[in-house]
Amino acid sequence: MFKTILLAYDGSDHAKRAARIAKMEAEAHGARLVVVHVYEPVPDYLGEPFFQEALKRRLERAEKVLVEAVGLTGVPREDALLLEGRPAEAIPGSGHRGEGRPHRHGYPGPWGHR
Repeated sequence: MFKTILLAYDGSDHAKRAARIAKMEAEAHGARLVVVHVYEPVPDYLGEPFFQEALKRRLERAEKVLVEAVGLTGVPREDALLLEGRPAEAIPGSGHRGEGRPHRHGYPGPWGHR
């Protein structure tokens, strides 16, 4: 029935429940499960060195969320994506065409560039 299931994961209780359900559905249908976590971009106006520090902290938090999702779902590293942007804009199509603005992906870290 399904070839690919795309799970948008933000670490919330609802996302954790969705991760368990997505894993069960993927297993039941023999589907590929792709997990995506999107983090908000760091504003450019921060300037250096503040921009780099803010980006580092944001990536660290985002990677922790994605690692949690991978732990819940057991997806292979190539199916764990970390995207930068607004979720509604970055997520559509990320499971098959690479749309959105991928920053890094993979598990475990360090995250490889896409």
